[in-house]
Amino acid sequence: DVCSSDLPVVAVGGSYEDASKYPPKLPYIATDNMQLVSLAYRHLIGAGLQRFALYSLPDSPTNRWAQEREVAFNALLKADGLEGDVHRGLPTSAPVWHQASEQLTEWIQSLPKPVGIIAVTDARARQVLQACLISGIAVPEQVAIIGIDNDPLTRSLTRIPLSSVIQGTEEMGRTAAHLLHQ
Repeated sequence: DVCSSDLPVVAVGGSYEDASKYPPKLPYIATDNMQLVSLAYRHLIGAGLQRFALYSLPDSPTNRWAQEREVAFNALLKADGLEGDVHRGLPTSAPVWHQASEQLTEWIQSLPKPVGIIAVTDARARQVLQACLISGIAVPEQVAIIGIDNDPLTRSLTRIPLSSVIQGTEEMGRTAAHLLHQ
């Protein structure tokens, strides 16, 4: 068990609304999921949008951070007296890729337009962009898309530039290294 080790340990991961989810008795450096979603949401509001949706990931112990981003999204909209639509979709694996793409396209087509879609990752944002392009939905006029991670690889794979929120992983790494050094 890492907690009982004599070695210095710093945990790094996503933030949780419920404090009991953090590892006990360990320094913990966290991505601020509320802040990430808030930045994306404020960007879309700044673009004049009044309808919002979130493209998330299926509920899983390996991506609890995505569900935390859903909680943040719902809380932000509720605070503004709005309702948004959340679509978790299917995992992006080869066996279900076609079905996942069809479901995503149907969901996007069903949303009232114009709409701003926050994707929990840049990869998910790219999937939204592809579904819009295939469906002939104008981006950003009808569907504005913003991702999270500011991943250079994902951005380089798209013909249309994607907006994205930086997660701050380098700063998190520096902070964790500083704590370990202490």
